[in-house]
Amino acid sequence: MAEVQHLTFLLAPSSEVVATFTGTDSTFIPEQGYFNESLNILINKSCSGFNFWSICFLMSYCLLAKPNNPRLRNIFLLPVVLGATYLFTILVNSTRILFSIFLHAVNSPRLTVDAPWSHQAEGVFIYLSYLIIAYLSIDYFQTQKTMTL
Repeated sequence: MAEVQHLTFLLAPSSEVVATFTGTDSTFIPEQGYFNESLNILINKSCSGFNFWSICFLMSYCLLAKPNNPRLRNIFLLPVVLGATYLFTILVNSTRILFSIFLHAVNSPRLTVDAPWSHQAEGVFIYLSYLIIAYLSIDYFQTQKTMTL
């Protein structure tokens, strides 16, 4: 199982984006994650989005790499898709964290987010929504390209 130190390549950029948007700072605490004292949040390994990145990469590569493509094109796609999905994962993780901060700040009786399952439910909603958007976008642009040729 991955530890926080192994996931800093995903956690650090997400923490920076959150810090930029909220005007606060985070400090790295080994074995725990990035703690933002002003917001009283810990961005830990559960916020890394590694599983999302894996799923997004595999979905994107399988959609883009076609058996009838030249072999070199499919090989070239590997690092391109890996990099694009990495950046997309940072965007999605940052969105998820900022959305969670917003929900806690609203403090509305209708938006009770103190339940233990609410953080996971929010993550499922955001990750699934972005995966669907990514899939539909790739499919749309592939269909448009095919139609124009």
